Amino acid sequence: MPTICDLLELSTAHLPSQLADHLSSIPGVHACACVYGWLMWIPDPSDEPDPTPDDDVLAAIQRYAQALGCAFVLFDRDVEITDDLPHWDW
Repeated sequence: MPTICDLLELSTAHLPSQLADHLSSIPGVHACACVYGWLMWIPDPSDEPDPTPDDDVLAAIQRYAQALGCAFVLFDRDVEITDDLPHWDW
């Protein structure tokens, strides 16, 4: 049986631009660039030893996605901003 995962779509505005530029090279973050944003894997909180990122913004996004049961976050420039997380103007 194939595995089906939930994906949370967030606006790229939820990442400060300087953080987004280096997203895939941050320790504890597994992300790749897409056409209009980034796809970031969210570890299951019961899995170890993948650390929570040292960056507070990424750690908050990771906890938010985990609370919603999502295995991935897609940061897309066309997604609406949520009031649940901080955001920045680019």
